[in-house]
Amino acid sequence: LHPAVARLSEDDWRDIDRFAGLLRDHLQPLEQSARQGHGGPLAGLIDLHVAVAEAICTRTPSGECALWQGEAGAALAGLVSQMKEAASQCPDLTLFDYAGLFASLAGAIAVRPRHLGHQPLAIYGLLEARMAEADVMILAGLNETVWPGVARTDPWLTRPQTAKAGLPAPERAIGLSAHDFVQGFCLNEAFICYSNKISGSPAVPSRWILRLKALLAAAGKQELLEDTRHGCWRDWARLLDQPEAGDFSPVSPPCPAPPVALRRRAYLSVSAADTLMDDPYAFYARYILRLAELDGLERSYGPLERGLVVHAALCRFMKEHKGKIPAGSGGELFDMMCSELDKVVDDPAISAQWRPRFARMAEWFVSHERGRDIAASNVVLENTGHTGIEAGELSCQLTARADRIDLLAGTGVRIIDYKTGQMPSFTSTAQNFSAQLLLEAAIVLDGGFKDVPAGPVKALEYMGLSGGVPAGKVASCKGNIEEKAREAFAGLAELLIAYGDSQRGYRARVWPESGRFPKPYEYLSRWREWAYLLDNDGAGDDE
Repeated sequence: LHPAVARLSEDDWRDIDRFAGLLRDHLQPLEQSARQGHGGPLAGLIDLHVAVAEAICTRTPSGECALWQGEAGAALAGLVSQMKEAASQCPDLTLFDYAGLFASLAGAIAVRPRHLGHQPLAIYGLLEARMAEADVMILAGLNETVWPGVARTDPWLTRPQTAKAGLPAPERAIGLSAHDFVQGFCLNEAFICYSNKISGSPAVPSRWILRLKALLAAAGKQELLEDTRHGCWRDWARLLDQPEAGDFSPVSPPCPAPPVALRRRAYLSVSAADTLMDDPYAFYARYILRLAELDGLERSYGPLERGLVVHAALCRFMKEHKGKIPAGSGGELFDMMCSELDKVVDDPAISAQWRPRFARMAEWFVSHERGRDIAASNVVLENTGHTGIEAGELSCQLTARADRIDLLAGTGVRIIDYKTGQMPSFTSTAQNFSAQLLLEAAIVLDGGFKDVPAGPVKALEYMGLSGGVPAGKVASCKGNIEEKAREAFAGLAELLIAYGDSQRGYRARVWPESGRFPKPYEYLSRWREWAYLLDNDGAGDDE
């Protein structure tokens, strides 16, 4: 659960239950209509929608429904009135079809405030500007695809069919925008503005700007396009960004240093240790401030949910077969993945998109497991373990939950971690380095896992399951695993000892090459304000 949910009291839950009951009662008419499934007249659906909306809407101090108040309320009332006038021409609709129709119509309405905060200044669109009178007019956005916009062609009707039906040609909108330009340009004082670049890419001036330049050049009047005041305008623009008088220094990366008492923890998971090594500021935000991002208002499905599905299905599959994978069992594993998918995802489109990936994953996994040296006498799944770590003020229990530990014939174990996202690396100098499995190996060497005897660790594997081509791959730890595990454990102890100093801060860092995989707490550190000051490695000081 989210920490905010865990902190709710019994009174909070009673209030939530009371609110949910009231909301359920108000929405019951919509629920009944949706369950019926058959269509209904548009006028009836509008009345039902309005009645439910008014029931759940708040009231003004005078007792009026707030749904119809203000500019937005007036625009909504106008939309509802127009829909009811046209309802007789509309066929019966299901509630689902009505929702799409209403969202489409409402989304096309722009709501603007009636009273501007700065009376002498008004910002208009092209349609509003036709009716406006002004002493000075600034015509902005005079670039191709902006003003004028792109002529939209009809995907269903050809030009002859459009003309035969009496519909306007696509170029008519360009003609109207040209008329708008002439109206504004012919005022006593007008300024025309266009961009040389848009979002960093070269931009093309509007065709009217190009035509004006060509005519003035032919008449030898190019100087009319030059304004002797443009220099002072640039100076005014620079003043907006100029800092106030006095000493000025660029902002530095945040480096909070909370008291040692707030840093102490009874338990430290290997994933938290990974975060501390990779991004100390994220560790501070997540485990000291206990900040966690709330779920969005609209449920979205991504790598986290896909990982939950795959982990649950593989756990079921391996428990059932005890490490002895029969031939042709890819279909069985796929069925388990689909079963877990239905528990997590209720979006048919997402399910349809993920199922082919799961089918490839299942076949690859079965083929890989049957092809490897099946010497496992037992498989321990989703096992928890812990061991003590001496680190002065921050001594604690290091905990881990291993996806899978194979007990090999004779002595020794193989630790496997399933990954459905970015694959970690065992190389300490790599950007995607993860000490997770090395620390789990240290716990195994100390006998900290239940049902797993202390002994040598023969293999560490990250098993990547993407469902792409190829559907999976394995990254194995090379070299002396026990030595690397001991080094990772000792390195973590030294790091915790260093953070036992109250002067040691949790410095924010940015990995520029992280690309499309942003870190969860980067935005809290306001990294765009200071990242450009760092060296090319982007890491700040070494930990």
